[in-house]
Amino acid sequence: PDHDGIPNLLEAAIGSSPTSRDPAGFALALESTTIAAGQRTTILAAHCAELPLSDIRLEIQASTSLENAPWAQLAVKSGAEAWIVSGPSVADFNESPPAAGSVPVTLEESLPEASAPLRFFRLQASQITP
Repeated sequence: PDHDGIPNLLEAAIGSSPTSRDPAGFALALESTTIAAGQRTTILAAHCAELPLSDIRLEIQASTSLENAPWAQLAVKSGAEAWIVSGPSVADFNESPPAAGSVPVTLEESLPEASAPLRFFRLQASQITP
């Protein structure tokens, strides 16, 4: 209801308030991209609620296009369970200790540059139904 452009379910999952605008908040951020020896390495950062909601599933996803291309799952977290890294391109994943009410996570993806000239990322939240 705060009209900040972030879906309310995602705001709850990242520990933000769905009822107040948070202009400095982000769900998923690009930390860096480097290309060396034909390999593209991308580091992403996300923040999740320190006390995760048991009925929310978070997925970090990647795609080669924003139009008509499938989104591949890189990592997933269901409720209070630990993150599961599911993408073969994920070189490293780290969940840091809680800070300021949220849990920072970083994901490093490494792919041959020729196989993915463009890469798009998103953090998606969905409701877990019993």
